[in-house]
Amino acid sequence: MGPPARSSGTAVSAASADSRESTRSYVQMVQHLIERCLLLNLSRDECVVALAKHAGVKPAITATVWKALEKENKSYFDEYSKQRMLRRAQSQRLRAQYAKDCAERVSQCMDVWRLPVSEQKPTTDALYCVAGL
Repeated sequence: MGPPARSSGTAVSAASADSRESTRSYVQMVQHLIERCLLLNLSRDECVVALAKHAGVKPAITATVWKALEKENKSYFDEYSKQRMLRRAQSQRLRAQYAKDCAERVSQCMDVWRLPVSEQKPTTDALYCVAGL
């Protein structure tokens, strides 16, 4: 009786199948993480940095999976980009309005503090200026 026959082809194909499954699982995990980034309204570049920093995903892998998702879901990503631009514009308008409001408040406070005590109104203007109420 000779040595048992080796079925190295079967062992290699089983290892190859395990490797493919592992790769598929990894790509699905990266896809899930990208979807989380989308929920946080991150850009592709922000997502690449976030996944590299927090999940240890190589930037090239994140970028590749992102591009595949964009290709498969073109209309979604077109709308996503539009919404990001609208949010960014709205945020800029809000920051500009906030800066304007702060400048007006400082101006009003300066006016109150410039008046002699005898001419100041007995209101909470001074407290408003100090506390920012």
